Amino acid sequence: MHRGPSTLGGRPRGYDGRMSDRGSFMDQLREHVRAFFTNWQEYEAGFWTKVGLTLKNRTRAVVTLQGCCGNHGQPGC
Repeated sequence: MHRGPSTLGGRPRGYDGRMSDRGSFMDQLREHVRAFFTNWQEYEAGFWTKVGLTLKNRTRAVVTLQGCCGNHGQPGC
């Protein structure tokens, strides 16, 4: 008789306890939003340049599916 996947302590055996070390989703979201606004405020450029960089960097992050555009410190990253 098959009893389903093995569990250990109520969790699937393949569960990686280190996943909880990354912090909650809300903690990660707060960190991302804080970095977004810090980059926007500290980057020395005109308003429209910052808008253009934000659009470019967010587009690059979405297209590459990595969540980061790779241009750390620029608006939108």
